[in-house]
Amino acid sequence: MTPQAHDPSGSLSYLWLLDTVFNAFRELSSHVQLVQRLGPANLTEVPGSQLIEAVLPLPPGHVQRTYQFRDASLGRGVVDAAFHVTELVNLRAQLFFRGWFPNAKARKYLDQVLVPWYRRKLGEPWQQHPDYCLFNSAGLVGVARFVPGTPSVSAYLTDQHYA
Repeated sequence: MTPQAHDPSGSLSYLWLLDTVFNAFRELSSHVQLVQRLGPANLTEVPGSQLIEAVLPLPPGHVQRTYQFRDASLGRGVVDAAFHVTELVNLRAQLFFRGWFPNAKARKYLDQVLVPWYRRKLGEPWQQHPDYCLFNSAGLVGVARFVPGTPSVSAYLTDQHYA
């Protein structure tokens, strides 16, 4: 199946998704709440994510789901969210750019949008590399990265106890 086959009916901005999860990270206690917060029309659960969990099981008490979203102006993406009992412990949001020169768009987005967003939220990075920056503040570990070999960026928010 093509990625378009799993597109949700709605769309949401990648930065709005990150802002919303960042602001509610400690409040979210289930996948249902995450989907409600981001908008049920804006996410589609990706089939097979539960199969992956069965093959590569998470530690006891952990549940992970993968959702697809669309950013109307930038492209399509996936969100992986892992909960331990009733705590959100990790969220990864990967955005795939489309159009002409998508790798260049992804690198530019990392440098001009994603890293500055993390700086505003978590302060200066404790580690920097041309492909990624690592942040650690307020009990959260954040990662902003260009994903080599793909026209995409990926953003992580992880509870520091699970990093």
